[in-house]
Amino acid sequence: MEACFDGSKQSGRLGFTGYQVLEAFLGPGSELWMFNELPKKEREKKLTDGGLDICGLESIKLVHCEENAVIRQH
Repeated sequence: MEACFDGSKQSGRLGFTGYQVLEAFLGPGSELWMFNELPKKEREKKLTDGGLDICGLESIKLVHCEENAVIRQH
C-alpha cells in the first residue's frame, strides 16, 4: 500500500503480532507511536510485565503520547 496524501483513503490491513515481527520488518530508526491515556512509566511497566524487553529493541523506538486513544479529525 502506497502513502496517499491527497485526502483520499485506501484500504489496507495491519496485523500486529508482536514486537519481534516489527523488529524484523522495519528498518533501523523506525518509530512506533503509542497513543495511551496511561502515563509513560505505567505503560512501560505494562509492556515489560508482558514480556517486552524495551532495551532490546534495535530497530524500533517507542514514542509514547499520553492522549486520548481516539484521534478526531476536524
